[in-house]
Amino acid sequence: NIAVYGDKIYVVDQSIKSIVVFDKEKKKIFHYGRGILSYPSGITVDKDGKIYVTDTLRNQVIVFEETGKHLFSFSRPGGEAGEIVNPISISYNPLTNDLYVLDNGNRRVVVFDLQGNYLFNIGKGEGAGEGQFAIPHSITCDKEGKVYVTDTLLGHIQVFDAKGNFIRKLGKPGDAPGDFGRPKGIAVDSDLNIYVNDAMFHTLQILNQEGAPCFFFVGVPPKRFALPMGLYIDNEDKIYIVDAGNKRIQVYQYLK
Repeated sequence: NIAVYGDKIYVVDQSIKSIVVFDKEKKKIFHYGRGILSYPSGITVDKDGKIYVTDTLRNQVIVFEETGKHLFSFSRPGGEAGEIVNPISISYNPLTNDLYVLDNGNRRVVVFDLQGNYLFNIGKGEGAGEGQFAIPHSITCDKEGKVYVTDTLLGHIQVFDAKGNFIRKLGKPGDAPGDFGRPKGIAVDSDLNIYVNDAMFHTLQILNQEGAPCFFFVGVPPKRFALPMGLYIDNEDKIYIVDAGNKRIQVYQYLK
């Protein structure tokens, strides 16, 4: 997974159990988190530059300063309302100033404040109905506070408001425009267009808010995308795609 803040690009690297940082201003690459992270998966950054990383083995969210200093970690003990099990993805919500954690083990979204205090859950457990999840993979929040969750098994996206009220489903399993094979990373641009990586068809598809397909692309020749996974759109509408199969990051610019 991937996140961007200022001139720094943060990429989760599970093979070295670290966060790799690309500092564009200083033209340096470094990493941190080794010895603290066991199996990092999701990453997000708040408005002040603090980094939040979900660790699926530790069942925790681990928090760092922009410098890489470990600040604190949080989770909930088993059986409590805010328990997280195998948290796979996380998103900072700019409207509420809270953290939305995709709790894969419990098939739900758990919402915390920035200090790690439990607020509420979104979702009704495992299933294919409204507010239910089968294999949720990625979560993101847009500038209006809406919450988007991809479900790899069910081949669709669910959209909620910031309080967790269901709004709509987008997409369905299939190979036509607007359908998905294995939707993974998701992000939303400043015009509220929705971008989704599809790991089955090795494409990035763009939808409008009603789910109608707008465009798709397959990467820069001579190598097209291979297992596109993480996805992030910064405040300048630059699109960062983790092209996992090719072990690279591709960056595009959305032109209005």
